[in-house]
Amino acid sequence: MDAPEITSSEPGSFPWRVLHERHPAIIKQLRSHTDLTLDQHTALVSLGAEFTSGAWDPSPFLRAENYFYRRILAITRWSEHHRDPFGFLKQGELTDPGLPHFLDTMPHELPDLLAAAVWGNRSDLSFRLQSGASDAATGFVRDDRSEVLGFLSIGTPTVAYFADNAGRELIADLFLIDSLLESGLAGVVDLHVKPFPYFVSDVIAADLTATVDRLAAEPGRPAELAARLVRARHDGRLNLRRDAFQAAPMSFNQMPPEFEAQIADAGITILKGDLHYRRLVGDRLYPPTTSFAELTEYFPTPVLVLRTLKSEVITGLAPSTVAELDATGEPWRTTGAHALIQHRP
Repeated sequence: MDAPEITSSEPGSFPWRVLHERHPAIIKQLRSHTDLTLDQHTALVSLGAEFTSGAWDPSPFLRAENYFYRRILAITRWSEHHRDPFGFLKQGELTDPGLPHFLDTMPHELPDLLAAAVWGNRSDLSFRLQSGASDAATGFVRDDRSEVLGFLSIGTPTVAYFADNAGRELIADLFLIDSLLESGLAGVVDLHVKPFPYFVSDVIAADLTATVDRLAAEPGRPAELAARLVRARHDGRLNLRRDAFQAAPMSFNQMPPEFEAQIADAGITILKGDLHYRRLVGDRLYPPTTSFAELTEYFPTPVLVLRTLKSEVITGLAPSTVAELDATGEPWRTTGAHALIQHRP
């Protein structure tokens, strides 16, 4: 299906504000909280100027974002030291004094755990640095939970679970993954994470370790969860996947055969967040009523998307829902106040 590819060419648009506002804010954070050499400070300033100059505005939005984060890794010498330049932000999530209360409020039942995993997706550290982000959760623009629960009730040998953000979102993901494993609805969960730091708060392997350790330090239910996750890793029921394609500026319909082989046998693929959604359907300005099922029919497994809306890409909505949202006059696609649970069997 043809639709315009998203760029940042329109001043004031959401993609334009990412390149011209969010990216400079990220650079400011890095320069304020990271131990850098003078050359690295200079390189980061130059990178920010490169984006605010408009040089990247005509480029495909996803490619421009990917380049920005790859350049940060090069400037901070990730390949030499493997120090996460965004680690201080992720650590702040795990040391937040409000975390014990968050853990206390985690639900127990699968329908509620699905919702918790969705709203946990609002915990995007790069998103918080951009003006216009909402602190208020409004509701679901599509909620396929009943259909999903029926599908999951059959059980599946393997679930492919594509994580998005570290911190509270990953914690909510781990509660959901544990529920799938302990209930027998999934025999194995393959947890897909990024191979290196990406989009500020995207999960890498070290984040999983740090999060499980933090849960283990919290008495009661969190520590019990951590112990079960450690056992599941040891028993091969929870596996970590970190393919390089996970950080490529390409859609999933361009996945190489070796990556497709990792997920082809899964009974369902659960995809968290905007970036995975953009890669699933294509980073294009579809009419919101465009068929989600048709756009994703190429994908080798059934799919479930758990996402709060923080980008312009959206498909599969009812015309009445779109009319109601548009009537508000609010930029409902990008504030993070709306969410969806979207399933294609």
